[in-house]
Amino acid sequence: MAGMVGVALSADRSRRPLVVAVAALTLMLSAPVQSNLRFGQVSIFVVPLALLDGIGVVPPRLRGVLVGVAAAIKLTPLLFVVYFLVTGRYRDAGRAAATFVGCAGLAALVLPGESWTYWTEAVRQTARIGNLASLGNQSVHGMLLRASMAQGRLVAYDLDGQPIASYDDELAAALRRATR
Repeated sequence: MAGMVGVALSADRSRRPLVVAVAALTLMLSAPVQSNLRFGQVSIFVVPLALLDGIGVVPPRLRGVLVGVAAAIKLTPLLFVVYFLVTGRYRDAGRAAATFVGCAGLAALVLPGESWTYWTEAVRQTARIGNLASLGNQSVHGMLLRASMAQGRLVAYDLDGQPIASYDDELAAALRRATR
């Protein structure tokens, strides 16, 4: 996969594909990527689809298709449709939306019960994701949750787990709004 990304990003005959492939391989060995794979997450495969499409590596008349496929696998790449609209790439946005609807429709034909359950129930159940405050969630949001922002206050802890600073609900709310 790393090699394909390197070749796709380089039109000339330089060392760029090799550098990109080595960088991608190094990242594949990193802890976040390994935990992503270990937990069966698909982001590591969905993100390159959306990025290659978003940066214009795909031929012009096919731009948006990879974003649509990626969004049918995981909804987050639908944000690229907004990006396409904001940057004036209306045809790309249309192709992405049409591909998404087509792939979702195909999934509904192949697995109608599962598709119905997903679109009518599971898509709204954010608790199914798991504990967002776990150490495996290395995002800023996960860090803030571990800092007790979910309880309406921000508490900083020392290495022994003892609270050393606490901030009120207004600051915690402001920080939550700023990180969304």
